[in-house]
Amino acid sequence: MLHVLGLALVVGRCSHAYGVSQPKEVLHFRKVGVVLTFVVLLVASLWNLVPAVF
Repeated sequence: MLHVLGLALVVGRCSHAYGVSQPKEVLHFRKVGVVLTFVVLLVASLWNLVPAVF
């Protein structure tokens, strides 16, 4: 699970960086990067909080 989250985070950040670095910003890559980053943060935080609460 940790490796999957790490890979998703790297792919998301690279996608976002690619979208921003283009002369005419490609919003599709930026959106994918932002969504992947937030999904990884949400899943990782829930993965750590749920066992602590229950």
